[in-house]
Amino acid sequence: MYLNNQFDNVTKNSNLLMVIITNDHFAKLTEQQADPDVANLLALTTPLHNAFLTAYNTSKSAIAFRKGATLGVTQKLELLRSTKLRNWDAKVQSFFLSGSPEYTVVFPNGLTAFHTSTIDQTVSMLDALAERMDGFPDLVDVKAEVETFHTELKDLRDLQQGKEQLVGQASTDLETARLNLAIRMYANLGSLMNKFAAAPDNIANYWEVQLLQRGNSSSNDGETEEFTGIVPASSTVNVTDTIADEASIVISNTGSVALVVCAAPDAVTACGVDSLTLNPGEVYTGTGADFNAAGTHLNITNNSADTEGSYSVEIQD
Repeated sequence: MYLNNQFDNVTKNSNLLMVIITNDHFAKLTEQQADPDVANLLALTTPLHNAFLTAYNTSKSAIAFRKGATLGVTQKLELLRSTKLRNWDAKVQSFFLSGSPEYTVVFPNGLTAFHTSTIDQTVSMLDALAERMDGFPDLVDVKAEVETFHTELKDLRDLQQGKEQLVGQASTDLETARLNLAIRMYANLGSLMNKFAAAPDNIANYWEVQLLQRGNSSSNDGETEEFTGIVPASSTVNVTDTIADEASIVISNTGSVALVVCAAPDAVTACGVDSLTLNPGEVYTGTGADFNAAGTHLNITNNSADTEGSYSVEIQD
């Protein structure tokens, strides 16, 4: 049993579980650091604990930004296919009717290909469409619209692809940080086993043993719900309306402004000054019972007047 690193094994498929385990272990080391041996373990653990939480938040931020970039591309494509193409087609036909040689030069394959092409194909097709309008002075205004739309879609696509690269790097960094922390905790276990060889029950004072047992099942530790999103400036958003009392909850501030988190009686009530405040990069772990005692809706408030915030909430039953 002890020839395998259980801290690594149980968190391979759940960074959320590692967040819960490390916060619990770190808190217990902190509480008992009056013991010089424990203080030494705390000093060794602290940089790896912090590095993992930083990597975790960075990963969540990268995913949130990628989702935002992807939504921007999707909405731009929807605008193209629902409105812009028909508008450009109508303007071209005001000069050259469908079926005429001139119209065929501009739209040799009609509009269908724009509705079935990939994102990158669409970007190339818009560029080609603008080029085909070069020889028609009557279409100079339409050409300018197409060129502008092409540039905007290309920029959004470049941003999306850049965020995808960030997600990949953040995922790699997170896995490295998780493994380093698991090795440190395994070393801590060895040190504590040596320290308490005559009284091994004391080792349980440094970890929540149930957390390590929960991770041993093939399904890991239950259903996981993940919520990520943006909180506009001077606004409150509702994350979810239902959290089981026994559920583990991890709330991360993945943005650049402080966020206030609370349980509220409805989905629109702002979180007050006595609620949980998370500064940028901070991670909170708790249980559903911590929030359900005060209300049934999990809300997040951004009190910044000019800067939007972002968050990640993970709930495991």
